[in-house]
Amino acid sequence: NAFIAGVFVISAGANTTQSVNVGFTSGGTDLVNAYAPNSTGFAAVGAQAGSAVGTQLTADKTVYAKASATLTNTVTVIVDYWMPPVGQAY
Repeated sequence: NAFIAGVFVISAGANTTQSVNVGFTSGGTDLVNAYAPNSTGFAAVGAQAGSAVGTQLTADKTVYAKASATLTNTVTVIVDYWMPPVGQAY
């Protein structure tokens, strides 16, 4: 079972009036809650990290991303998982 280590965003440009939620249901906020990708580049979601970040998954889950409105520029969300080597605990 994987551990969710972090969530990052790559934005191709400012999305000044839009925000993004990422979770295990459509519109869910388990991984990201209302992150506003307002600048170009790579960034950690920081304080907008959802409650599942930093926890261990107990089963495979589908991840959904939903924007508050049509995004002005492309946004890529990276969910960083970690799995310990065989025989080692979390």
